[in-house]
Amino acid sequence: MKTVISIVMGALAGGLLVFLIMSSKATVKPLDLTAERTKAGIAVQLQRLDKITMASATAEQMAEMNDKQTIVVRGKTTAGFDFSKITPDDVSVEEDGSVLIQVPPPEIFKTEADGKSTKIYNPKTKQFDVRDSVLSPALKSVSEKAAQAGACQAGILTTATENMETMMQSYLKALGFKGVATRTPPGKCF
Repeated sequence: MKTVISIVMGALAGGLLVFLIMSSKATVKPLDLTAERTKAGIAVQLQRLDKITMASATAEQMAEMNDKQTIVVRGKTTAGFDFSKITPDDVSVEEDGSVLIQVPPPEIFKTEADGKSTKIYNPKTKQFDVRDSVLSPALKSVSEKAAQAGACQAGILTTATENMETMMQSYLKALGFKGVATRTPPGKCF
């Protein structure tokens, strides 16, 4: 099962340009429809999902290096949930056929800078020069932090949570539960 949700957002505020494409591409492992509908059975089913990516974002924005050099960076950030952390104590099966799951907070899994899209401002020409594909460690670090900040500002963790809630509804209703509710603490971007 693949869920694909895309949101395209653009913002220009205080010299900060953010272009963001967010999507969820979650591949869900097959359900064991014979699994016990107990706290332990549900926890095991969810633990099988392990770390699941629920949103990704590509952000392009301006950043400043330590030497005050201005750059435009582009990078991809992924976020999701580590369901391997779910225990039977996080599951509540109600007599009315509903289930409540305490889900761990969403996490940023990875941010990668796109060296081919990074541009450095040249004060002599007053234009941005395109970089080659190899970024220095310092430039890569700044690029990844800026890309992650753009993804966070655009709400990647909120999108991941919304996508997870939709996925959990389908997943647990397929196990026969009439109602599904999740509780998720907020995640932290940095």
